Amino acid sequence: SSDAYVIAERASRGCFCFSRDIDSIFVDLRQLSRLRDGLVFKRSRIKNQIAALLEANWPERKSLFVDKFLMTSLSLLRFAPFPDDILTKSPEELSQMEILGSKKKMGPKKAQAVLESAKTSIGTSLSSRADKIILRQRLEEYDVNEKAREEIEKEILRLATGTQYFASLTSIQGLSPLGASL
Repeated sequence: SSDAYVIAERASRGCFCFSRDIDSIFVDLRQLSRLRDGLVFKRSRIKNQIAALLEANWPERKSLFVDKFLMTSLSLLRFAPFPDDILTKSPEELSQMEILGSKKKMGPKKAQAVLESAKTSIGTSLSSRADKIILRQRLEEYDVNEKAREEIEKEILRLATGTQYFASLTSIQGLSPLGASL
């Protein structure tokens, strides 16, 4: 091929340099960074699928939460994902709902807002059984993905802190330890 020809010609002229030995930590960091990038991409895809299900079944829900993937919102998705599920709950049940990963509860004002939104929702409930199964599967995928991403990020940080460049990179204002590691 032409690549071999170019390499041979450059070598005969002395126009080449030896590649430096790469420390195995940097090879590991590169591979883990690529794996993390794939997990972040997959997380975006899962989030988009969840958002599409929510948009079809309860479009007004987006006005209740700043982010669909914060603890309160995720807990509600697991507890009562769609308006017909919410309407089977009392305001007290909603306000006592445990927020995932926290000792907090939803609170009566938010519970009332959720209940009112569910009552007036224009979302469809034609395929709510199938949508609930799909949503549950996507939430499970999301959880597995998040756990894997967190594990990879911890390992990336562990490896990066052992390099000679980490301290100087993290001293740059605005660059997080993870950002410096990638």
